[in-house]
Amino acid sequence: MLPNIFDFVICLHIFQYALILAIIKIKYENLYSKLSELTEIYNGLQVYTTVITGKNKYSRTLLQLTTIRRNYAVLSDICDDISQLYGVSILFSLTYAFGIIVYYSYLAISNSIIDIHEKSFIYTIDAVLPLIGAVLAVTAICVLANDVIAQMRKVIDVIYQLLNVRNFHREIKTELEIFALEVSHREISFQACSMFSIDCGLLGSIFSVTATYLILLLQFYGSSK
Repeated sequence: MLPNIFDFVICLHIFQYALILAIIKIKYENLYSKLSELTEIYNGLQVYTTVITGKNKYSRTLLQLTTIRRNYAVLSDICDDISQLYGVSILFSLTYAFGIIVYYSYLAISNSIIDIHEKSFIYTIDAVLPLIGAVLAVTAICVLANDVIAQMRKVIDVIYQLLNVRNFHREIKTELEIFALEVSHREISFQACSMFSIDCGLLGSIFSVTATYLILLLQFYGSSK
């Protein structure tokens, strides 16, 4: 019973990380939405000065862009802090989850296909449940980390689209250039103690290595019978 509790705690820790990533993804989506609104507005204008003439509207646009830039910087700092704070623990948790996937996959296959007996169904269920939890946890963290990076890059693309708008006021253009310079010199990634990146590439590697280990284990099991 104790190993199953520990398995649950490990999966819960990975899900906690994934939940934080989901919140960060929503924040990046909000920034992207606000920048996209500016792009749609100003790309549709033929002459900026003929439509946006009031000083209040210009000031509001500049304030909105400055706020977005600061929020982006804060989110980037949060991503770096999370990567460092969870580095060692998520490295252990993901390594342990990989072991869970390999071990319980082997048990599920051996009990349901190879070594069938009267209690095979119970043993198979007992192996499948923690296996599903580990697979879902690892999939969630990898997919969400990948989505956060993708959403961040979408924000960067919108910034460069806004830079191509010619009718912006000079101060707004300067603010956009500063924003573009900041994002171009800052690459965000989620690392497990700098050992590997957490993304969909990691997910593919885990499943491919798991398949390799299972083939070796099943071959060894078959030769020992």
